[in-house]
Amino acid sequence: MDRLNFSGHESFYCRALWIPKGYHFIKEGKQFNEGAAVADLGVGRNMVSSIKFWLEAFNICDTKQELTRFANFIFGTEGVDLYLEDPATLWLLHYFPERTGIHKDSFFQPPQDESFKPLWQTCEEFMAKEELKNG
Repeated sequence: MDRLNFSGHESFYCRALWIPKGYHFIKEGKQFNEGAAVADLGVGRNMVSSIKFWLEAFNICDTKQELTRFANFIFGTEGVDLYLEDPATLWLLHYFPERTGIHKDSFFQPPQDESFKPLWQTCEEFMAKEELKNG
């Protein structure tokens, strides 16, 4: 049986803007362990740790704080959902910890609504094409 992980997020749920904010923070070459991270991200010290946790859980960055191909697929220059406006992207982010086994602490139900299918299919195709597993 897989070991469940319920720590690392400093008791903060993931806020809506943390993921794109964290993506751009890393893209600018900044590090979560730097003292300036608190000011740069505009949150408290514990929230900085939480943002890092959620970025890793959703496969936006790896443990070395390097952006993944998946992150660039969503948020990059030609990303499919730069501001997390499409509900399908949120489903995919929720789904990712289950798919990869990273931070496997959630339960997933695939979307049933037809409106989710275009982005969902695009993401599935991308993950299959790039053989995206944990990075």
